[in-house]
Amino acid sequence: MTERLWWTAGNGSVLALDSPYIVTGITGTGGGPAEVQTQRAPFQDGSTVRDELIKERSVTIELMILASSRQQLFVLRRALARALSPKLGAGTLSWTDPDDTEWRLDAVPEAVEFPGGDASGPTWQRAVVSLIAAEPCWYRPGTLQAASLAGGLGFPFQFPISFATVKSASLATNDGDVDAPVEITLVGPCLNPSATNLTTGKTMKVQYNVASGYSIYINTAFGAKEVSLVAPGGAKTNIMNYLTSNSEFWSLEPGNNELQFAEEGSNPSALMLVSWRNRYVGR
Repeated sequence: MTERLWWTAGNGSVLALDSPYIVTGITGTGGGPAEVQTQRAPFQDGSTVRDELIKERSVTIELMILASSRQQLFVLRRALARALSPKLGAGTLSWTDPDDTEWRLDAVPEAVEFPGGDASGPTWQRAVVSLIAAEPCWYRPGTLQAASLAGGLGFPFQFPISFATVKSASLATNDGDVDAPVEITLVGPCLNPSATNLTTGKTMKVQYNVASGYSIYINTAFGAKEVSLVAPGGAKTNIMNYLTSNSEFWSLEPGNNELQFAEEGSNPSALMLVSWRNRYVGR
């Protein structure tokens, strides 16, 4: 197998970056630039590092367009500019290794330039494509999934307190380089369900009686956090206000993460599904 590179635009159209578009160079695909956040106290020499964040990624692709005629050259130029129009919104750059491993990066086209002078000829043209990836991490297609099934012990007491029925724990392995946000589905019937990452000690609990056929959907991604009740037909209702005050949106840290599902009933068909994408700082 050989390396392949292609662009999927925001409208779903696909442009293969191979003949007649020959990739001659690509930069910005390695480890993304970091932003080191520091804090300085009065009279302190230097500063204290508080966090390191990965900044948005800039990717530059250099191409050579090879045509059979002057007329075809302008057709190919136009097709490249149209596929990489910023007006189409965010698209996806896909890159496969010689072993057929596919990597993806979501990005927005910033510019497509066609230099003049000695960068063009009657039937050829050099082109420079610039992309901006607000989410700088690469990922692979598809999602990984872990499931926590019903099980464990129930507590049939009638006191004015409730005991959680602890369901089977699952091990989720994040093989990426950074924390991975998760999408969680808590399938009813279940009472006041909670999803916990025992490895990080963070839990999310929803004070809600989920009827049979309904489920709770949780997304922990930054900028897309969501807690919704999903009806049998798929309609969603925002129930973020039912999240307990001590709940924390959690992600999977790199490596093994032990997850646990609990609810305050004894519903054997209750189920937790957790899905995520491993994220990589470079490829």
